[in-house]
Amino acid sequence: MVVALAGGILLSPLDASAQKVSAGVVGGGSLTDGFRDLTFFELVPRPEPGSPPFPAGTRFWSPSKDWVIGGMLEVRFNSNWSLEVNGLFRQLNGRWASVWQDRSQSTSRPHPVVTWQFPILAKYRFQGRRVKPFLAAGPSFRTTGNLNSSDPSHHGIAAGAGFEMTWRGMKIAPAARYTLWAGDRYRGVGAHTAPDQVEVLVGLSRAGESDWRPLGRHVSLGFTLGTNLTGNVRPGTISHEGQPPSSPAPPVISSARSFIFGPTVEVRLPHRLSMEVDALNRPISMATEGVYPDGTRFRWTYRPTTWAFPILAKYRFPFRGLEPFIAFGPSFRLRQSLADSSPYGLAIASGLEIHVGQVRIAPAIRYTHWAPDRPPFRGPFRNQAEGLVGFSF
Repeated sequence: MVVALAGGILLSPLDASAQKVSAGVVGGGSLTDGFRDLTFFELVPRPEPGSPPFPAGTRFWSPSKDWVIGGMLEVRFNSNWSLEVNGLFRQLNGRWASVWQDRSQSTSRPHPVVTWQFPILAKYRFQGRRVKPFLAAGPSFRTTGNLNSSDPSHHGIAAGAGFEMTWRGMKIAPAARYTLWAGDRYRGVGAHTAPDQVEVLVGLSRAGESDWRPLGRHVSLGFTLGTNLTGNVRPGTISHEGQPPSSPAPPVISSARSFIFGPTVEVRLPHRLSMEVDALNRPISMATEGVYPDGTRFRWTYRPTTWAFPILAKYRFPFRGLEPFIAFGPSFRLRQSLADSSPYGLAIASGLEIHVGQVRIAPAIRYTHWAPDRPPFRGPFRNQAEGLVGFSF
């Protein structure tokens, strides 16, 4: 099907002046479980000498279906053919529990895996007066923000069908989509994702614009890159009291730099005001260093991943063709493996916006103060400063 769609695009007459770009949002949910329901058993030795080991296991499963949300960008080549790209956030909801010899289970614990899916779909529309059915197919790619004893594959193939209708300048496109993911790279004891996934999605977008502002003059899309300027965790030394002489010298924990990135949407408001929403992949990097008695050095880096979602009100100052700005608003955090850290905080930022052709470049310093963690957990620093550069169109 993918070959047929690609061939149709190549063989159809394309009118360059008719190419349209539209952007919007996609939301929905899955009809299938993110994880397979699997139980792994192993023999555990008994504390009594001479007693035979007993079987004990771990069960992984999905307790509920997942919701899906994200953005879409579509380029139309003619009235029938187009190319659509999605960026979809989906958290694979999972749980795990210990399973005993009598098949009873311990209290289950959450086992989520955050994913971003990027299907690239060739789409063919059938012409209709009010409703236009369509077929779509193409490759799909996936990134993971955390693993939690699993390692989902990063590529698959997707196909879907739906229909499109227009209401007051908005295009509404409900669809069913099937994705076949390649097998997980990790095949040992742990959570295994289900390769066959079916999702029901609804896309909302504006009618295509002939220029590269698909959401209109007051909405811009872009991305943000940067790194942390302050440490992630408090430096310290791990005590090794009572350890044998072959143990390394007390290792030192310190912060490491993290690469921060993610998409940005900004809505321009009157009186030099605007509203900016980011979705930033923000690892909390830390490093452990030490020396063995023979002088050998070691270094181990740990990077639990979080996603930060700041919602910032921004004000620009006029200044000789440049636009200095300040921004302020709440920030929310998807904590993933740092489950007891605070999920919300307050962010402020200051920077300068520079126009280079149709691109706006905005270097900024952003400070976030996170609420207290859940006791007795002591996670990353509550006060975080970051150097960021935004690119928008």
